[in-house]
Amino acid sequence: MNMRVVFLLVRAFFSGTKPIKDFFERISTSRSRIISMVSSFLIVLVFVYLGIILGVNYYSYQTLGLLLGYPYLGLVLAALLGFAFQLFYSLASGTSLLYGAKDILLVGSLAVRHTELGASRLLIAYLLQAPLYWFVTLPSLIVGLWIDGFSLVYLFGGLLFLLVGPLFALSLSVLFSMVLVRLTKGKNHKMAEELVSAVSLVLLILVLTVSLTRNLTDDGSLLSFNYEVMLQSYAPLVEKIISLFPWFRIQAQMVTSLASQFIILGSGIILFVCLVLLVGTTYAANLSYVLSNQSGTRTRKAKHTFNSSSPQRALMKRELLIIRSESMFVFEIIGELGIPVLLLVLYSFMGILDELAEVVSQLTQTGVFLQLVYLLLLLFANFSMISSTSVSRQGKRFDLDKQYPLDASTFVQAKLLFHLVLVFIPHAFYLAVALLLLSLPLLHLLWMIPLSLLCIGMIACLHLAIDYHHPRLDWKVSQQAMKSNLNGLYGMLITFAVLALFALILLLPILVGLSTELSILLLFGLTGLGFSLSYRLALSQARSLLSK
Repeated sequence: MNMRVVFLLVRAFFSGTKPIKDFFERISTSRSRIISMVSSFLIVLVFVYLGIILGVNYYSYQTLGLLLGYPYLGLVLAALLGFAFQLFYSLASGTSLLYGAKDILLVGSLAVRHTELGASRLLIAYLLQAPLYWFVTLPSLIVGLWIDGFSLVYLFGGLLFLLVGPLFALSLSVLFSMVLVRLTKGKNHKMAEELVSAVSLVLLILVLTVSLTRNLTDDGSLLSFNYEVMLQSYAPLVEKIISLFPWFRIQAQMVTSLASQFIILGSGIILFVCLVLLVGTTYAANLSYVLSNQSGTRTRKAKHTFNSSSPQRALMKRELLIIRSESMFVFEIIGELGIPVLLLVLYSFMGILDELAEVVSQLTQTGVFLQLVYLLLLLFANFSMISSTSVSRQGKRFDLDKQYPLDASTFVQAKLLFHLVLVFIPHAFYLAVALLLLSLPLLHLLWMIPLSLLCIGMIACLHLAIDYHHPRLDWKVSQQAMKSNLNGLYGMLITFAVLALFALILLLPILVGLSTELSILLLFGLTGLGFSLSYRLALSQARSLLSK
């Protein structure tokens, strides 16, 4: 195997994709300097916030470990979380990156051995996945440095922790992809991978957030923890984790033990060499499985007939087909729509429904409990990227819209109706279930449902206006169309601002002693006006883009 060829293939991949350069160009291109600065600030703020959440969690478990006799407990948790986050993230794109990327077909025509091609794909996967591992684990090293102090052993151990750690999750995800390709013969592997990935990542994030809120005391301090409750709840779990995952314990001890550093370094080198040999020897067979199914055509059922339908209905079907064409689109949208259910399942699993019941009993005495429940469900319904990335998801296929003999209003109406079907119907169901579970009068649905329809429609039109104004049509992988699309962030910011104003109008008259009916009537009038204006804005942006 020629390593020069391997490194050349890696350089060629990143020269073609340019993930970092494309990200920053996306922030600065076609926008004013103020918007670019605000976007950059918000992105940095989000990463800082997530880093603080991780750091505070690691600090709580690091200090808990001192009480339990495990002074490296925070690092054990970091190694475990970094492994889990990287593994579940890599499952979503492992097979596609190894065998399904478009550049593999171009490289296949060159004089490149399969071992060299396989090794280059492994290095590319490492470089793409390692930053996530570093982001998750680096706060634990900073916390450990703060508690234990600086030393050369800690410095070298920390570097090995960051460099060698991603190899273990990478190896397991690659083995999973190889086995799945062999078992399915390259068929329907993406759906299984991304289902496990999406659900697991959402649950991990929710568990981290709930864990932090349970550990904090009531005095409001970010570094003040209820160690008595933590000892009762987590001491048996910590003992079990330490015994079940000795590898992460050895990895955590690298910052204080030279022997652990040699063990991890040697194991990482051996593991990577074995992985390269395994991927290289099986690469040709697995690649043929995947490529044969990519080129296969789907047979049409004999009973299928072409029925005429309205343009809006046909375009709504197209929206659904676009989403189903990429598994990442499917699970991103399903995850957004199922947040209330996921939260309920997680809270019941973690045993804090009783605590929530106490909070509910206190809120019922405030006089605005019904409105708070309504606002919370409205928040869940509108914090989505269905419409704010709708045009971007079309990618290069958007040029077809310019060739259809249809007015821009047809496209906007189809996207709006599609959004309402996906968002409004589940929201109405959640509203009815919430009122039943909380023993609230179902009569309130008479004003909640039509008001929600206007509010969801208004925000959907604003999201469409954002995406029609500056869509991301040049994406190369599906993540760039939704997760890495800044239009989704702008849409969420607008949603937050609109719902904050919505809550102010709904709650303020009640708090100052005016009637509830007055605030509801005022909201109907303002939301109806806002829906009309936002629809016109989306229509003007669509006409502008379609005329270019």
